[in-house]
Amino acid sequence: MVVEYRVLGPLEVLSDGVAVPVPAGRCRVLLATLLLRPNQVVSIDVLVDRLWDGEPPSPDRAHKTLHTVVMRLRQALGDADCVRTSTGGYLAEVAADALDLTRFRRLVAAGDLAAAVRLWRGPMLLDVRSDTLHRHDVPLVTEEWVHALERRIGADLDAGRAAEVVPELRGLTAQHPFREAFWGQLVLALAMSGQQERALAAYQEIRTLLADELGVDPGDELQAVHRRVLAGPVAVREPARAWARAAPTADDDTPVRRAVLRAARPHRAGRP
Repeated sequence: MVVEYRVLGPLEVLSDGVAVPVPAGRCRVLLATLLLRPNQVVSIDVLVDRLWDGEPPSPDRAHKTLHTVVMRLRQALGDADCVRTSTGGYLAEVAADALDLTRFRRLVAAGDLAAAVRLWRGPMLLDVRSDTLHRHDVPLVTEEWVHALERRIGADLDAGRAAEVVPELRGLTAQHPFREAFWGQLVLALAMSGQQERALAAYQEIRTLLADELGVDPGDELQAVHRRVLAGPVAVREPARAWARAAPTADDDTPVRRAVLRAARPHRAGRP
């Protein structure tokens, strides 16, 4: 039996390619929370916080209900059960190849960014109803994917495929209108493909958007891209990207992670 777990999109469990139904409600929240921290013990306090969206009942009642949810989830998963009991909490015991998130991270570490970003089926976990999960956990994994996508597009530009990535970058700047890295790549891609006027227009578009919506100017890196385009035709892209930063992870507590969490708007997922 081959079991696969997926969180980079809707929550899915597959057994030999056949979907294993996961009960709606707290069972889905529990499984998603554990799978986002594969092979790590997740404390009862964290699980209670996710299952009750930060407003749990009395500790005794919450712990008893959590135990019931765990039993119900295990019964539903059957032979695909990955939930294990540990001191102080629970964990999802999964092989590296069995979870799309761990495969994604392994591919990123190996530098196979194209294969890594193809695993994305997002938006993540829209069928899991937990505001707390979507506020604290999902943005961090989404940031990992976006960062990998930036790097993959950067590699495409380095390889001279500027014209090929312009349509993709147009879509990405629409989806992530304040992410300056995508705008910088779009400006470069347009300039490298001989569309200097459109490149300058794209810069003016993000400059106006930032001024009108946030009251700020483009960052130093985006301004540097603009100056480069103004200087004349852009034939070869500079490999180094000053705006590239390590994507935050779920157990990270860096300023980058905190910035991601501050920027993430509260999200209410639809009912599964």
